[in-house]
Amino acid sequence: YRKKLLDDHSLMDRFAALHSSAELRAEERVIAALPAEAAVPARRRGIQRAFPRVPGVARIALAAAIVIAVIVGIDFLLDARNGPVPALAAVIENMVKAENVVYRERVWILGEWRTIERARNQAGFIRYDWEDSTHVFYRGGQCGTLSIYPAEKRAVLEKRTYEPYRPSESDESDSLRNVIMRNQMEREKDPVGNLSRLYKKKGHIFVRRERREGKNLAVYEFRIGDNYKWTTWVDVDSELPFRIEIVRRDPAKRGASYMYGLDVSDFQPQGALRSSADGWTDHVPGEPTHIWDDFRWNTQLDTAYFSMTPPDGYAATIIDGDKEMELLAKRWREGVSYEASEIAKTLSIWISLSGGAFPDDLEDLGDSVKVRPFLIAKYDKDGRPGDEFRAAMHDSWWIDQGYRLTGFCSKKGALHYLGRGSVFGDSTRIVCWGKETGMMVPRHDNPYWIIYADLRCVQSKTPPKISEK
Repeated sequence: YRKKLLDDHSLMDRFAALHSSAELRAEERVIAALPAEAAVPARRRGIQRAFPRVPGVARIALAAAIVIAVIVGIDFLLDARNGPVPALAAVIENMVKAENVVYRERVWILGEWRTIERARNQAGFIRYDWEDSTHVFYRGGQCGTLSIYPAEKRAVLEKRTYEPYRPSESDESDSLRNVIMRNQMEREKDPVGNLSRLYKKKGHIFVRRERREGKNLAVYEFRIGDNYKWTTWVDVDSELPFRIEIVRRDPAKRGASYMYGLDVSDFQPQGALRSSADGWTDHVPGEPTHIWDDFRWNTQLDTAYFSMTPPDGYAATIIDGDKEMELLAKRWREGVSYEASEIAKTLSIWISLSGGAFPDDLEDLGDSVKVRPFLIAKYDKDGRPGDEFRAAMHDSWWIDQGYRLTGFCSKKGALHYLGRGSVFGDSTRIVCWGKETGMMVPRHDNPYWIIYADLRCVQSKTPPKISEK
């Protein structure tokens, strides 16, 4: 205990410029009272006056016991309310402030655990390492994204001028957009600190202590009803996260039924156990879908680790993101609208499932009785059930997105469907047309769009003339 007090006293000396003299408290006096190599004559003060007939060694032991009892008592009370608060927490936090972090993220997605190595530093760089590629991001000033593909010896660097969002006086201070943008700006200021201090934010509650892998850990939880739980294990000594688990109560990930009622068992032989499907790892309700672990704080990293320079020997493509945005804006004004292209893509998937026929009604896109058999027939080819199921889910997701978009446009009175009885390929027959809605209207010189039976999309200044036939 004396050694710990000496260490704390040393820390206080190092950071004395940052703290008032009141924060020195009793450490200096207690250290002086504790026995060292030689006995130190004690002056008659404090505890001597309170216990004049008690021997000196006993008085010293009593003083130490009182200090320990006070510290332990305070720690216990603070534990009960806020979790463990180490002595001199502010000083320790300054000393071990995180400059960078590398950690592993494991994500359960549709029967597969995928592993990503993530890293970030105080300068604002973020790095993702997938199995087949690496991506480095930088947000601030001249920002960019460097994507590296080792198998192909190929690198793509996209540069773009980044201007942080600054709300104007006319903006509503409590609008959702402002809240999101303010949070983004805070994250960009200190990406490492944001992660290291996340468990200290409002809503995170200390629940227990644990010992794992030789470390003393404090466990914090953040919940949103019964649907979401974020658990953080924190190293008590460094106050930095050691492990994070996220549990989502999402029927699309935890249950037997998925979009349009699809399940991996639909692609297995009849009677086979769902949990035995090849290419599939079952997920039990209550288990995490995201696990962040193997945290390495303030590790020594090669200077090229966060570099935005393509590696030597790689074929590099450099993209001017600002010009790309200008060209994209021009294509939006002059070319095919987002709504038309998305609906055409949805219709193309339906056509691939139905043998070339268009749906009788756009409501068919949301009918699981019609969609589910199509998807099973297309992908159930006696291969790996897990792979077949994920391929079917890919198509089902696009159909569902298109169905939601058509519903939105229909409610606005901006969508007309004429595809009943149509077959793919007729370049003269109109199957669907509509008018731009919402924020996209001023971006187009031609507000009307038309989709033909060959899925060709055309913009127009006026709505099409459709004969009664």
